Amino acid sequence: MSVFTTLLNEISRQLTIYVGLFLFIFGTAGSILNIYIFSSKKSFRSNSCAMFLLCASIYDLLYLFNTLVPRILAAFNIDPTNTSRVYCKLKYYFTFQFSLASNTFILLAAVNRWLCSCRNARYRKWSAIKKTWISIFITTMSYIVIQAPSLIYYDNVNNKCSIISTAYAYYTSYFQNLIQFAVLPIILPVYFGVRTYKNLHQRTAPVVRAITGQGGISIRQRIENQLTTMLLLQMCTAILFVTPNLVQLIYSNITMYVEKDLLRLAQENLFTTIARLASYVNHASRFYIYFISSREIRRIFIR
Repeated sequence: MSVFTTLLNEISRQLTIYVGLFLFIFGTAGSILNIYIFSSKKSFRSNSCAMFLLCASIYDLLYLFNTLVPRILAAFNIDPTNTSRVYCKLKYYFTFQFSLASNTFILLAAVNRWLCSCRNARYRKWSAIKKTWISIFITTMSYIVIQAPSLIYYDNVNNKCSIISTAYAYYTSYFQNLIQFAVLPIILPVYFGVRTYKNLHQRTAPVVRAITGQGGISIRQRIENQLTTMLLLQMCTAILFVTPNLVQLIYSNITMYVEKDLLRLAQENLFTTIARLASYVNHASRFYIYFISSREIRRIFIR
């Protein structure tokens, strides 16, 4: 192994440790603050979009603990998935479940913003809080069931946690990863974000009317507007930080059967490390995006 190859692998390890710790600490703190803010304020508890963001924050917190912590430990050559069959199965079962659920709730929040911005009252009725709780229940239960095959097809093989079914490996590589890193966090939210943006610029009268606050703008409408801004900024962040991981996954699938030397493997490992860490930003940065874009969030936090 050349000195340059060793250097690249060491850079990957150091990035995982220090950037990973930074993202974990600030991501955990941000998720906890999001959970507190969205669950403690009555105006948020009665808002469908805020409830979706609350659920996303809960799953973000779980995802960071379940996925980022083991990645940091692996940089110290501590990987329980290689020694415990049970942990190997549960780790990947929860990893996919938490990530998909978090991204789905952000998508549902984007759909909610679009429904609220529609002129047609029939569409706006679908944004009611009762339908929100039904959506949350269905989403949660669906991913508990859908990810069950991970408990079967992940296992320890030669002291390494991996997929033992070729068919399931193809399903994960070409379908599940596409959903997890492209359709849910990027394509569909951006689609509904664009539709919402167009609706907001086309309508001539506010959709929501409630108790009027300062400046003649209703308190509820002000929160609705801030939630829309928060979500649009969140979509921009997702595009920026999830896309590298999507590119890496596509590249990995294309070159799966290409013979590679140690230098190329080290280069790919560095790119994979950077792409993976970038994808964690999507889960770790939500509170800070909301804090910057929402006066209501800042007011609650400062109090």
